Amino acid sequence: MNTGLSVAAKSLQSANKLQESMESILDILNKLGEAAPRPMGDSTLMTDIDDMNKVLHDRSDDSLLNIQDTKDKKLVALHQLYSDLIQVIYFIKPDLLGSVSLRAIELTMTKGMTPTSPFSFVYFGETLAAMGKVEEACRLGECSLYHDCILQHRFLYTRLNLIMFVILTPPIKYNTAGRLALKLIEKNASSSKYKPMVILVAHQTSLFYSEPLQSTAEAHHIGYKAGQQLGDFLTSRWNLQLSITMNYLAGQNLRAVQATVKDDYVKMMKDEKSDFLFGYILLHTQVIALQQGLHTLHAGRVEKLIPSEAELLAKDNSNLIVQIMSKINKLERSILFQQFSSNLLDETNISGTIAEMKLQLRPVLCMGIFLEGLACFMLSHTCPVIKATIARGEVSETKSKPLIERGQSVLTRIRSLAEHSSWNWENKVLLLEAMEMHTMGNLDAAGPLYTSSIRSAREHKFIHEEAVASELAGEYLYERGNHSDANALFMHSIKCFKEWGADAVAERVETSVQTKFGANVSQLQAIDVSDAMKRILSLDQQPQQQQQKRSSLDLRS
Repeated sequence: MNTGLSVAAKSLQSANKLQESMESILDILNKLGEAAPRPMGDSTLMTDIDDMNKVLHDRSDDSLLNIQDTKDKKLVALHQLYSDLIQVIYFIKPDLLGSVSLRAIELTMTKGMTPTSPFSFVYFGETLAAMGKVEEACRLGECSLYHDCILQHRFLYTRLNLIMFVILTPPIKYNTAGRLALKLIEKNASSSKYKPMVILVAHQTSLFYSEPLQSTAEAHHIGYKAGQQLGDFLTSRWNLQLSITMNYLAGQNLRAVQATVKDDYVKMMKDEKSDFLFGYILLHTQVIALQQGLHTLHAGRVEKLIPSEAELLAKDNSNLIVQIMSKINKLERSILFQQFSSNLLDETNISGTIAEMKLQLRPVLCMGIFLEGLACFMLSHTCPVIKATIARGEVSETKSKPLIERGQSVLTRIRSLAEHSSWNWENKVLLLEAMEMHTMGNLDAAGPLYTSSIRSAREHKFIHEEAVASELAGEYLYERGNHSDANALFMHSIKCFKEWGADAVAERVETSVQTKFGANVSQLQAIDVSDAMKRILSLDQQPQQQQQKRSSLDLRS
């Protein structure tokens, strides 16, 4: 087989020309007589996936663990092509992932193991999980991890690989499997080259369910350093970008995020390594908007070397991951600046997009779902922060019921996440519950939930979410006529936004406060906000049923 074309395809990928890389690899596969990949939803594909799932189910653990290595160099090269293709279509056409992973695992099962066979198990397992076949997917990981690794200590460093075990292990065993996987990597020198990728996949597909976002960011930074040491620069860069992104989600100071993004973007451009520049571009655009204001979205390049999000979308509109990340950013900006339009949630339907694209959940996507639920409740007509929008005729009151139902659906999903990590999700559940009660008119129940959300965000070091919850709690108290405590919460929100580095958002809240209180602002500002917040957060008004609900969560720290 002529590997020159494969090298050319990889070069296109490294130049961030993902569409061209995908087309190049597909062209090579076509010339080799391989059938074109089928999209998820194709009836014949679904049948074939079910058939392969049955084959795997009927095979014993030992038979899977002892598939013989192939000596066919052409097969090795063919499998490498499919491995390369999988890495590209995740960004361009994720609906082909099922077909490509099926073909890759077919080659392994019928022709023998190749160096890239482990990834066929990884992605075929993802396909099964995305189809709702979680138990079947988990069986592969559980059997291999617990039967071979623990009982026989015959870990498959060159076979099914730790990535497979971690990605296919059910949530209740994610933490154990992920930690064991990383320990086993350290024990065997021959497997050390997999460490950066194991860290990347483990923390993005499983460990984030139970680990604090701050710890996930640290882990990816370790993966970045490991990749640099091993010469795995592609995975290293991917880990670094994920570390920066996780820090952003965790509420790291925006000035630190911006500086890190800028420094690494410039370094990557200098080294001509542009594999994942789109993530940096989106994050940089978002951070600048939160610092300086929404006008920056239409001002072209704020930094001369870094393109704007608008430039990226105009140039790379085929990358579905770029599209959904852009939607999440837009939704977050709408919430933080409280600027909504009548079709916002249609344009930024995160849950629907994830389902349509058949994407596995990742931390960023989970955060997008949370933001969608928050926006739904904010857009409902009984929530005071959006009454002005209704008055302008931008949102119809008849639309409030579907919005509430959609918000409640999101709340159910976020509660399920909180079952595995109260650290990451408890404050978000409490805030959505507060918004739900507020929206439904159950004001007595809403107050303690708002307070608990603020307290939880503070305890778990999510300064940005403490700011959001404080402002929304202030709106609640303002509506109830408690202007003194409302002002204290608004002032605390402004303080938190500034501490986060979102100066433009803080200015928006300051303007809102001035509009609400007018000449009384100076009198209210004389109140000691710190003392007021201590009193507000110390009030033990949480309903007993809510206490019971919280105690049922996994309160790991």
